[in-house]
Amino acid sequence: MATAPDASVFRLRDSFVGWQCRVRQHAMRMEGGRPPAGARARIEDDDGRPVAEAAILLLIKREPEDDTAQLRHLVTRTQDPAERYAKGLEFLASSYYQQARDFSDAMTGLFGAGSELALALLREGRCVLGFAQFQQRWRVPCTVTEAARDHPAWQATYWHNALFNPQIPPEIRVLLFKPKWVEASADPPPP
Repeated sequence: MATAPDASVFRLRDSFVGWQCRVRQHAMRMEGGRPPAGARARIEDDDGRPVAEAAILLLIKREPEDDTAQLRHLVTRTQDPAERYAKGLEFLASSYYQQARDFSDAMTGLFGAGSELALALLREGRCVLGFAQFQQRWRVPCTVTEAARDHPAWQATYWHNALFNPQIPPEIRVLLFKPKWVEASADPPPP
């Protein structure tokens, strides 16, 4: 019979999501929306061998449908990439990352249809994500699955990325990274 995780596991999860929101909000408000170091994961296999040095991952809201509709609207209302970028940045810099409790601990990554990295991650079904920024480091083992095109996480990932990249190919894969908090760690640890 499995035992329930203790409070430290939830504290670790909540601290990570809060930290992710802070680094992303800072990037939207102070860095022109460029992906911050804390959103670019070093991906390793279970033995600690690097698989990718800096994969950009998105943090997904628990209920992303309303914000996804807003992102879709921002993308489809104009063909001007500069206007799209400016409006998207305005939306994401306002209150989007304000409430960490609105976010799931799941993350997604957008990959090309034939991406060798995506295929390797799906074949393994798990990986370890490493994040670092502002003297904080995280080691987060995850399961890896593929989100179907009609999955809310796929839709949120596509429309978020479309704000900043008007050249997304028609065939993409969205991978879902679900943390295994009982195996995760932070340096320094959360209070």
